[in-house]
Amino acid sequence: MKIAGTNNMAVGIMLGLVSECFIIDEGYSGSSLKPYPVHKISIVPFVQEMCRDTSLWGQLFDFEVITGSVSNLSISFLT
Repeated sequence: MKIAGTNNMAVGIMLGLVSECFIIDEGYSGSSLKPYPVHKISIVPFVQEMCRDTSLWGQLFDFEVITGSVSNLSISFLT
């Protein structure tokens, strides 16, 4: 992720447990009526690190809501 208005890159390290991994083999995402193949990893972050990281991201990038592949079980990173 590149920080807007700079030449700096933002790097985050998240600690947690891998709950699902489709990096080598394809998995499927989307609805059951129209699934599509993806490569992804899903991580259940440790609560304290998640609170700290999302607070920092909100301050750095000026947002209050995180959107994306986030559920009550994990965060998914799709490729």
